[in-house]
Amino acid sequence: MSDERGAEVLGRAVDVYLNDATFWRGVPEAVWNYHIGGYQILKKWLSYREETILGRPLVKDEAREFTAMVRRISAIVLMTDVLDSNYMAVRDASIALSTANPVSVPQIEDPQATGAESAPI
Repeated sequence: MSDERGAEVLGRAVDVYLNDATFWRGVPEAVWNYHIGGYQILKKWLSYREETILGRPLVKDEAREFTAMVRRISAIVLMTDVLDSNYMAVRDASIALSTANPVSVPQIEDPQATGAESAPI
């Protein structure tokens, strides 16, 4: 991926503030906005680490973990074009295979439709 395409995919850099003393500078906007299962991952992670919730300030290991998460999500976002093209290729191959070799699914008779009594369970 070219540098220009990478910059386009990641978007502008934003600063993410946990509080007045703790913030991360230069988080790519696409990474900050990254959602899984309807949740904005980084925002949700930080929301559970507010001092009012934990009863203590953020520790260095937690701050490092946030930075590591930004890096990992950045890698996923940068792979979006490749992941999308792989998905499309597999999808198209699956559709072609299913139309070329349709699978016959056996039909199960409904015992009541034939007048047969069902066995007690």
